[in-house]
Amino acid sequence: MAFVKTTDKMTAVHAFVNTWLKDPTLYCNNCGQDYMSCCNTPRPVLKKQAIHSEERNEEQIVLRCENCKKLVYQCCENPQIGNNKDHTYALIKQNKELKKESANEFASNETNTMRYGISIPPRLFRDLGEYFKKMYDQKLFGDKEDMRKFMKAFPAFSIPERI
Repeated sequence: MAFVKTTDKMTAVHAFVNTWLKDPTLYCNNCGQDYMSCCNTPRPVLKKQAIHSEERNEEQIVLRCENCKKLVYQCCENPQIGNNKDHTYALIKQNKELKKESANEFASNETNTMRYGISIPPRLFRDLGEYFKKMYDQKLFGDKEDMRKFMKAFPAFSIPERI
């Protein structure tokens, strides 16, 4: 990870996020465990697999690589294997769907009980927090103004949220 030290907080966040997105490490977005790849181009996908026994026939869900067809270690109940770019793209897509549900651009509904919140991948939030602690000895979001600046700089990560 490249470290950029600057006096402007949002410039540092932009530089960090751009570098963070390029990291090819595969991991589970649900539990955070790193994924050990089974082949050169892994594509782990949840699949149903039939289990036949003398007493009964059952189905279980297993994690299998689409490329090499090997069974893959399933780290948790709901494995979401991908790299930083995959998880960020999926979250941005989810955030766009949430924005469509809001009544107006300010994310308030008719009774004004909605407002914007932030939704970013857990690993990005953790890594950004650690980066600011090490480089600037301060929190990522020290006050509401920092959060507003972040939402303006990264509109894809801002979503409507109930108050």
